[in-house]
Amino acid sequence: MAKLQLLVTIDSLRMGGAETMLVNLVNHFDYSKFSTTIVSLSADNPLAKRIKPFATQVISVPRQHKYDLCPVHTIRHLILECGIHCVLCFDFFDYFFVKLALTSLQMIQPCVLVSMHQTLPDSTKDFLKTFFYARFLTNSVHIVTVCNHQAYKLSRIYCIPRQQFQTIYNGVDTEYFSPTQIKETKAEIRQHFSLDQDGFVILQVANFSLVKRHEDSLWALKWLLAHRPGSKVTLILIGSGTPCRETRLKEIVAQMKLEKNVLFLGMKEDLRPFYYMADCFTLSSYSESFPMAALEALAMGLPCVLTDVGGAREMMREGIDGFIVPACRPEKLAEAWSKVWERPDKWSSTAIRSYTVDNFSIEKCALQYEQLIMGSVK
Repeated sequence: MAKLQLLVTIDSLRMGGAETMLVNLVNHFDYSKFSTTIVSLSADNPLAKRIKPFATQVISVPRQHKYDLCPVHTIRHLILECGIHCVLCFDFFDYFFVKLALTSLQMIQPCVLVSMHQTLPDSTKDFLKTFFYARFLTNSVHIVTVCNHQAYKLSRIYCIPRQQFQTIYNGVDTEYFSPTQIKETKAEIRQHFSLDQDGFVILQVANFSLVKRHEDSLWALKWLLAHRPGSKVTLILIGSGTPCRETRLKEIVAQMKLEKNVLFLGMKEDLRPFYYMADCFTLSSYSESFPMAALEALAMGLPCVLTDVGGAREMMREGIDGFIVPACRPEKLAEAWSKVWERPDKWSSTAIRSYTVDNFSIEKCALQYEQLIMGSVK
């Protein structure tokens, strides 16, 4: 049986949730059924090295500016030369380039899927651009969302028929993100970062964008320390952003006199030791879809405190895997952290991990994508 030719387009392969999800996905496709090619619309592709050589080829098509249409020619050429059966676009922006490439093709019309990994737009400008791209959608295009909440929101925000959406939950590599992969003890890992062995360590993995609301985590930490004077609490922030954004967060830390309680560690290629030695994972965002970092933490058996946005309630069980709190309420975040801290015996790392493995493995996610793709190809 001939392999199904799949073309995947994405803005870049930088460090990020959607990008990580794509890499995991193509690494777990059935290579006996699929031949995959990725087109990145950028020269910045650090995650490309994580793709297994036999899984796919990556073609970088750098643009001189955001709307440089040179990728259109490359996409059109690949569709013709490789006999592409299906195109999977990671976002409406990438679909716009694919739509332009298909416009001039009459004899070959592959099926098109759009995988969405953002829910709320970052700004009015972002909303207007995405609304414009969405107008190019046809009824035959399947839109894959990472949770039911996202499908509901996108349908309303961008006026797209609900029946065009199908939910496939993000998947995490549960073999890679496993406590058994860690060779050091928690004590040894903490010692590397001069952390108190009996202190409470909160981990937050998120880019320093406004939507992640790191300020709320800092205010929550201030609240927690005020209500538990003398406590040994450390908030570890892993992520990156614009220099001015990171500088602003460090200024807030200084103003709150939290320098001894907050660690900025930048980007880390291997997050597993941090998940392993932390007591709690948290996100303070006011918008999320189905965050990969939270899935990774759960796969490592780490209790989570997440804001009640995106697919948080579809991802974890309240009171079993952690707590879900209202967004933009730092005191509620702090109260949930405190509950995790007070009852360390309440949290079963084995149960947390087992639920994640059963429901959100990358194998299950890849299989659902494969079934959708094969069912869409005429």
